[in-house]
Amino acid sequence: MQMLPVHAIGELYLTGDCISRGYLNRPELTAERFLPNPFQTNQEQKEGKNARIYKTGDLVRWLPDGELEYLGRNDFQVKIRGLRIELGEIQAVLSSYQGVKQSVVIARDAKTVDAEGRWRKYLLGYFVAENALAECDIKQYMGTKLPDYMIPNRLIHIEKIPVNISGKLDSCALPEVDFAKNDENELVRPRNDLEAKIVQIWSDLLGIPAENISIHDDFFSLGGDSILVIKLSLMLTKLLAVKLGVAAMFKNETIAKLASHILHGVDYASGHNDHMLTMSADYSTHSNYILSFAQERLFFINEFNDDNCKHAYNIPIYTKFWNINVRRDLLRQSLLAILYRHEILRTLLYEDKSSVVYQHPLNEADADSLFQVNEVYVDNNEQLDAELIQLAKYVFNLDEFVHL
Repeated sequence: MQMLPVHAIGELYLTGDCISRGYLNRPELTAERFLPNPFQTNQEQKEGKNARIYKTGDLVRWLPDGELEYLGRNDFQVKIRGLRIELGEIQAVLSSYQGVKQSVVIARDAKTVDAEGRWRKYLLGYFVAENALAECDIKQYMGTKLPDYMIPNRLIHIEKIPVNISGKLDSCALPEVDFAKNDENELVRPRNDLEAKIVQIWSDLLGIPAENISIHDDFFSLGGDSILVIKLSLMLTKLLAVKLGVAAMFKNETIAKLASHILHGVDYASGHNDHMLTMSADYSTHSNYILSFAQERLFFINEFNDDNCKHAYNIPIYTKFWNINVRRDLLRQSLLAILYRHEILRTLLYEDKSSVVYQHPLNEADADSLFQVNEVYVDNNEQLDAELIQLAKYVFNLDEFVHL
């Protein structure tokens, strides 16, 4: 804990004679909010004053004139899968929809866990409106104002926003949401083998009984998120032997749409298309590691973007040699030394039988076999510049090539 300069945003703590002894009959909450004062002076210690500070949960910042600017609540900022989300910003957009009088957005733990055993979090929006409003219409509107990861998984119409005796939001009084139910869609069973397979995959991913899933249910309304979309894409790729990008998952959010996309976009019967997924080696006998949160996020971005954008995270390095006869063999040895030293540069990403993405570091011999040094000849600087730009946009296949 430290003091912050002017304009820096921090949490407000209070001390002085105004501080109470704590919360009545709530020792745990008292211990959480009433803390030892690290800024107590020696004189205050002698006088027995200001020994504790109160953690308000309010976000503020000093202004040059000495006033404090209130910026909102600290507990209104949440982090979901590494992405920091300001609930107040989402709430403002929801409240701006025509017909919505009041709204509140919260993050709650779902009743399912991810592959690492962590509880999944979902964004839920509650709104008060005189007339019935279609959830899909509100989501479409919010999608024009906010990125996808800030759109609540469900939007629920309630009569009023519950508050406690202090006039603050009583989040515990908000109705629970059953992601297995979607009142907007009638339960429609699978009409063919493909839809039945997708229903079972949804059931496994979302923890919802297959008999409760309609082919017209929205994947995200049932609790799906960006990470589950990646897993869905990988599971479908493995089951159907076709390469389905993450973008296709977002555009075809229902089973009916997704099945239609697959049937019309690939030769489903034979399991072939122009983007067949191939694995040239069996990595199951080597050491594997799960992805970190940061890696999961970047992997999602890489899968979601098309090939024209996948070079965004490349780090091109240009080195110019003057009047030097560069030996290709020595150059390759030097670059291989970098590969050997930095394991991450020779790490491939692949999925296991459960469709969980792992990273697999190659040994030096395997990395050597995959690494190439290419020569390109040009006639002038314009051609050289064009070639360098093209190389900088090279798209790495993360499950086949070393990243150098």
